[in-house]
This record gives sequence, structure tokens and C-alpha cells, in this order.
Amino acid sequence: MNTLLPFEQHAEDFKAILDNAKVGPKSKTLALQELPKYVSRFPDHMDATLDILIDLFEEPDTNHLKAIDGWRAIASSASGPVITKLVGVLAQLLQSEVEAEVKAVNQALVAALQKDVAATMTAIFAQVAAHSLRPRPWITRGAAGKHLPSRNSARSNPPPPPKPPPPPPPP
Repeated sequence: MNTLLPFEQHAEDFKAILDNAKVGPKSKTLALQELPKYVSRFPDHMDATLDILIDLFEEPDTNHLKAIDGWRAIASSASGPVITKLVGVLAQLLQSEVEAEVKAVNQALVAALQKDVAATMTAIFAQVAAHSLRPRPWITRGAAGKHLPSRNSARSNPPPPPKPPPPPPPP
């Protein structure tokens, strides 16, 4: 009697796709198409799969929309730590100038929220906190900076006193 679950017998095949994901263009395409579909069946490989997909996303010849769709599939079946890692990457992609990518990222974030709200929100808040601690050169320099007083100039140069009212006209 076969005691293996239907997908357990294919764990070696899944691992082979992971190992060969970056060998050539056809293996990259196969990895982008197949890994997200089946990764929920192999939870032991979830983190490695996400790492491979992130690496593939960073390569110039990758179809970014396919990668983001893959992340959405992973988000809908991943555990909290994997979702936290995934959402950290997705949050950075919200700054993309490609509207289709931003839309796909939003859908992936919704999938992550539906799976694990706490992990998703923790990752989003971590990204916000990381960005809020960075200096903001666009405030201190550039066109906006020219019109905003600096903190020190506001303390050392108090505003001038109001002008006295004009004298009343002679009768």
C-alpha cells in the first residue's frame, strides 16, 4: 500500500526545478510558472522557493508580472515567516513606475493579508519604519527645501515683530 500523499512522491522533481531554476532561459520560465503552483504542496521548500523567485525577479530578462503572480500564489499558502519576507519585497515594489506591476503587487499583498494579517501588517510596518528613519533629501534640498525654513533657522531667527498700526488720519 502506498502511504505517500500524491505530491510527496514528486518532492525530488520539485527540488530539481529549484536547483536548476537559474540555469538557462527555459528553466527560468519553467521555474516562474511551476514553482508557485506547487510550493504549497512542499512547505519545507517554501523559503528556498521564495529566494529563487526573488533572484529571478532581479534578473533583467525576467517577466516581472509572472514573478509577482508567483508571489501571490505563495502568499496565499505560506506560513507567517515566509509571508513576512515576501511582503518586505512586495512593499518595496510599490514604488515601481510600471502600473501593471503595482496592480499585481497590490493583489499579492491582498492575498498575503487574507492568509496572515499579523505577519503582513508587521512586514508593512517594518518597511514604513525603515523608510521613516532615513533622511529625506527631498525635504531639505531641492525646490521644496528652498521654501522651507530649517529647524535651526526657525529657533535662531524669530519672526520680526508686527508693524505698529498706522496713525489715524488728521481731521
